[in-house]
Amino acid sequence: MDLVTQAGPREYARDGNRLLVYQPQVDDWKNFHDLIWRMAVSLTPKGGKEAVGVAHSGHRIAIADELIDLASQIRAIVGCP
Repeated sequence: MDLVTQAGPREYARDGNRLLVYQPQVDDWKNFHDLIWRMAVSLTPKGGKEAVGVAHSGHRIAIADELIDLASQIRAIVGCP
């Protein structure tokens, strides 16, 4: 997948629930080690009203497993693969 294809929000749907995840924005990258970021998300539960919010975090780049774990937790909460 090229960068142009990845530009729009990613959509995940399962059992009538819908999650939109927008491209993360980097707020700061101190010394190229400490990354602070945010991204917009939109969650619409089956038969419910859309909820819009922001996910944000800050991590050292050397601890990439924590970022992967965070993404896994978000998918688990909304029931997406």
